[in-house]
Amino acid sequence: PNPLNNGSLLNIRFTEGSSSGSFRITVRDMSGRQVQSGEYALLPSGNLQLDMSGVSAGEYLLLITSLSTGKTETGSVLKF
Repeated sequence: PNPLNNGSLLNIRFTEGSSSGSFRITVRDMSGRQVQSGEYALLPSGNLQLDMSGVSAGEYLLLITSLSTGKTETGSVLKF
């Protein structure tokens, strides 16, 4: 997992070719319960910032879906 210990703002870096667009991000706890979801647009830098201030410490699964292609990628984050 990617550690999140510098506050509650998670920076997600996208690969080249993903410099624009909108994404749906769903955050699930390790039991599969959805704890956060929303639609986000990429910043001009090609990154996306996800505010996780409303989420307790723990390990989470991220589901990142492109709204233009429908493709979903997964990742994990550890907040402490």
